[in-house]
Amino acid sequence: MRLSSDFEQGTRKTIDITVRAEKITADFLKTALQEFMNGKAEKNGRMTYKQLESKSPSKLDSIDVSSENITDFLKTARKYDVET
Repeated sequence: MRLSSDFEQGTRKTIDITVRAEKITADFLKTALQEFMNGKAEKNGRMTYKQLESKSPSKLDSIDVSSENITDFLKTARKYDVET
């Protein structure tokens, strides 16, 4: 497996931003890019349990997910933008 260079990673991110930008207005894109360039943009993506625990003001609990309650879990997960 070959690790990609910083240039390739930057190119991929640029293409990704361009594709996503088709669906948003120019003003929103301008604001988002300014925040990104100023370092104010919030990082999205995966985080460790410790990172989530430190960011969350409430206590984190585990839940049992079974075939009977999977639809309720997925509905709640979508509500809070949890990747499933």
